[in-house]
Amino acid sequence: MRHDDRFPMQTINDDLSATEFAAVARVLAQAAVALDLVAPGFRTPPRIVGVDRTLRRFAPTLGGPTVSHSTSGARPGGVVSVVIKGRPLAAVVADMIEGVVVLNQLSPA
Repeated sequence: MRHDDRFPMQTINDDLSATEFAAVARVLAQAAVALDLVAPGFRTPPRIVGVDRTLRRFAPTLGGPTVSHSTSGARPGGVVSVVIKGRPLAAVVADMIEGVVVLNQLSPA
């Protein structure tokens, strides 16, 4: 994994702090927007106990830039919730990225 000064790197035994989680969320949201994707909100922990990640979709709303896969001009939205306690950084970030992929209904090219 490449080092990125925008957020610190943890060892497998370190928990991500709320501040670090927010930094990762900002970087992922900026990357999504740069790729013309919908950037979800991120929160921790999920409302459902016992799961590592949940995705809550919002009904599409009109306005804002249209995402490339949308034909109606409506923008979907959502919130990706992940557990950060007791999990390695790589697992948390992977769940957050997968949430962006699922929310934007991306498929392998």
